[in-house]
Amino acid sequence: MESARSAVYYAAWALGGGVAEPDRVACAVLLAQARALEGLHTAAAEAVQVHGGTAITWEHDIQLYFKRAVADQLLFGAPHRLRAQAAARVGLFAPTAHRSAHQPAHGSEHRPVVARTSGGAG
Repeated sequence: MESARSAVYYAAWALGGGVAEPDRVACAVLLAQARALEGLHTAAAEAVQVHGGTAITWEHDIQLYFKRAVADQLLFGAPHRLRAQAAARVGLFAPTAHRSAHQPAHGSEHRPVVARTSGGAG
């Protein structure tokens, strides 16, 4: 939660005029939102794990926090999508001048490698 707090403080500073470029301000806000949503979801999920079966019953309020965390991600967007929007706003993954439009971006040519395992003694 400390990183979420720091991200929100920075976003508030940026919104208050600390950053002149609107795209950078939007990036700060999106990243703060993503970090806060992740923190809420992690804290709620850990609380459910700690409290066990009673955490998801009507006898405990933790189930409400967990439902709120999931609903907030549906309402505001998944953190990975918010980070992608922030990256797009500042042009983090924009094509460079030396790469043509038909060339794949760096890393897109990567193919997953399937590890072979031995089938045991035989």
